[in-house]
Parts: sequence; structure tokens; C-alpha cells
Amino acid sequence: MAELQRMLDFGMTPMQIIVAATHNAAAVVNRGSEIGTLEVEKQADIIVVNGDPLQDIEAMEHVALVMKNGEIVIPAE
Repeated sequence: MAELQRMLDFGMTPMQIIVAATHNAAAVVNRGSEIGTLEVEKQADIIVVNGDPLQDIEAMEHVALVMKNGEIVIPAE
């Protein structure tokens, strides 16, 4: 996830990076009303990472679980 590190290097905070990769990305493709945030009535794929990405953005590289369409597709090991 070199892109996330570059965003950090350019001065974005970890929260700004996560929002850019989710909410803002959905808005750019004109799907913000359907995806991009965890809200009632929206579709959501969720990742669980080992660590706190707000303290260390590299935690985003350590995915423990992926949930897509309400089903676990990559279980925690």
C-alpha cells in the first residue's frame, strides 16, 4: 500500500487517508449514496486489520478479516 504511505508523506493524517480511500473514492465515481461509509441502507465491504491505522497507517497492510456482501471471505488466522 505504497499509495497510503505517499499520502502520509505528503502531509495527510491517517484519518484523512482512510476517508480519501473510502468516502471520497465513492464520491468520485458518483456512488457516494450507495457505498463509501458505514451507514444503514448502504452496501459495505469491511476489513479488519491488526493494529490501529490511526496510529500507524501501515496497519492497513495487515488484514485479518474481509467481509464482502455480509460474508467472511478471508478469515482471521
